[in-house]
Amino acid sequence: MHQIDETQRDARHGTAIASVTVCLGLFVVSALFPPLTQADDRSDPGEALESSAEESGQTPGFRDQIVPLLTKLGCNAGSCHGAAAGRGGMALSLFGSRPDSDYATIVIDLQGRRVHRVVPEKSLLLAKPSGLLDHEGGVLIDQGDEAWRAIEAWMKAGCPDDEAASLQSLELEFQDDSEPLTYRVVATDELGKKRDVTPFAALQADQPDAVEIDRRHHTVHFRQHGIHSLFARYRDQVAVRQRAIPFSEQIDAPHSSIIPSSQQPTDEGHAVDRLINERLQQLHLPPIEPTDEPSFLRRVYLDLLGRAPTLSECDAYLRSSNPTPRSQLVDTLLASDEFAQYQVFRWARRLGVRSLPNEPDAFQSHIRWLDQKIRDDAPIPEMATELVLALGDAREVGATHFTRSYPDPKARADAFGRFFLGIQLSCAQCHDHPLDRWTQDDFHGLAAIFAKTLPAPIVKWDPAGQIIHQDTKQPAAPKIPGQPDLLANDDPRLPLADWLKSENRLMAKAQVNWIWSELMGRGLVEPVDAISPLAPGNHPELLEHLTDYFLQQECRARPLIRYILNSRTYARRARSAEETILTERFLARAAPRPLGAESYMLAIARLQQHYATPAHDLPPALVATPAQNPYADWIDGNLRSSSLEILGRCIRPEACGNSSRTESTLRRELHLLNSPLLDNAIQTIADRWQLRRDEQVPLREIVDEFHRLAVQRPMTDSDWSEWSNELFHSDTQEERRRWEDFLWSMLVSQAFRTR
Repeated sequence: MHQIDETQRDARHGTAIASVTVCLGLFVVSALFPPLTQADDRSDPGEALESSAEESGQTPGFRDQIVPLLTKLGCNAGSCHGAAAGRGGMALSLFGSRPDSDYATIVIDLQGRRVHRVVPEKSLLLAKPSGLLDHEGGVLIDQGDEAWRAIEAWMKAGCPDDEAASLQSLELEFQDDSEPLTYRVVATDELGKKRDVTPFAALQADQPDAVEIDRRHHTVHFRQHGIHSLFARYRDQVAVRQRAIPFSEQIDAPHSSIIPSSQQPTDEGHAVDRLINERLQQLHLPPIEPTDEPSFLRRVYLDLLGRAPTLSECDAYLRSSNPTPRSQLVDTLLASDEFAQYQVFRWARRLGVRSLPNEPDAFQSHIRWLDQKIRDDAPIPEMATELVLALGDAREVGATHFTRSYPDPKARADAFGRFFLGIQLSCAQCHDHPLDRWTQDDFHGLAAIFAKTLPAPIVKWDPAGQIIHQDTKQPAAPKIPGQPDLLANDDPRLPLADWLKSENRLMAKAQVNWIWSELMGRGLVEPVDAISPLAPGNHPELLEHLTDYFLQQECRARPLIRYILNSRTYARRARSAEETILTERFLARAAPRPLGAESYMLAIARLQQHYATPAHDLPPALVATPAQNPYADWIDGNLRSSSLEILGRCIRPEACGNSSRTESTLRRELHLLNSPLLDNAIQTIADRWQLRRDEQVPLREIVDEFHRLAVQRPMTDSDWSEWSNELFHSDTQEERRRWEDFLWSMLVSQAFRTR
């Protein structure tokens, strides 16, 4: 066989096989894998398994061992040869998802110069990762180790391309409870044969800094407490295993807020509480006590109506003699017009619908359609199906506006996948998804379905509509993600609609996760539009339970919202300023979260309106009564508001996963210091205070009313003791300045800006 000098070979061909510096656990995941289950800690270490090729004297297989080794070493990761354009002149399929093309690249391309069947150590496939030749990725294997021997034996055997049996499942086993923990990866093929594939399986943790993995000795050591997810990948299969590492000491919660163990419920009637408390017990974390009534009242009103309760609503609730006031309150708010109005705003923002130039009637038609669906508590799959099938004049058929809002079929496929399926298909546009099982065929196939709908003012069926597949450069075959290709001669929208209306667990889980995120401030899986078996979250059993419940309720939102809000978990006390956020991750306490930009502006406006006199000129867009819909002016994402945008208004639909994700920024804080938004409100309130002081109303009574209006709780004696010295002054002008400072500090306080 023709051989060339190593130096010439390196200069001529450049970097052939490189490793990836694994960043953020990128190569954790698979491009293709079936649904999988999670197991708990113990497994049988004595089970008889087939031996590896090396132990049995068989030739290592290209698909069974060589490609998995490249994945384990990181060579076919997205930041190395698995990138869409490859690396160093060589492109491999992402995580070995297309072994046929990988075989051609490694063995056939460049006249086979990447392998050496006679002297394997002179091949680029061994010389680069072992450090015999310069390698950008560093030394990945040692001469004579397991990986070296497998690649060497495969080349000496003539680089055969094997026909590996399809895999049925993959299991990640922990063989004992000692530290470090020994793991084993077992593959089961289509014939039911089990094989230990640990040396060839890639293993990664969801928190790489907290877990030490020794891939040579196949052990795992956990450095931090909490829930850790481990992912094993072999060929087209992925196994996920979670491990709970309990906290050895009590953390951050004041003793008075912890429910004593003797009083902690052991047989909760609510399954949400039972599942969460079981997880907390595994972690040795105590659940935090329920919040008080004023805090619960404020929380529910903000979550369901987007506003805080009025003084009369607070008084009516706190004086109620109902034995179950909280559940009654939830039922009352869910049945209100304001709930429907606020949900229209949330859904419109989530779907990213906007008015189109010179077509206000079409946008209003869509809002009316959305409003009716929410008032009817229509099943969410029904709403999704109507958006897919809608044809006709956009001014009359409201559901067509979704097609008009996303005229590009690829953008429509991405939006639909994120909103209704909880998946990020756009990541599979240039290559198979690096963090999930979705392929280029899945992305282009769904886009091909949407390409059959023409986004004109009168939305029409277009049988000639098509999408060019970015890889094949041919028209993409219509395809439902994760399903077989659809027949080319049929209307592909119809099977998509049928699939959506079936007991679609993927869709149900995505909606459950979004609703939970809206109510609890954080999804059970994050990001909320990235549902995947590789992101089980800290409470996977809870997500499965809520999905079952949602399906039982025919995928209607109101029953699920009611179910969550009636749990003890939802009603737990939130973290105070001096406590850490650790226990929020595991739902031991509620997470305080900032109001959305619109809710914060509305809260200021309602205070300003309460104190306004006829002499005050209120901004029309901010004047609202409980009978009106204050969010109507903010539904259209194309209507600009500098204050809302500075305060954190969601601009891009893909960033609108949660209404309360308003991060504090320097620009926002400066706006609150200098903008007319707060200054006008403060001047209006202070003017009314002065009138009441002139009427000899005690200042404490005035301040107490404001406190109840702002944060829905009476002012305490200690509050007044602290503030009174700062509010009184003999000079009228100085006293007015002190009032204004006090009002500003209240309006920017965490108590007012969070729920």
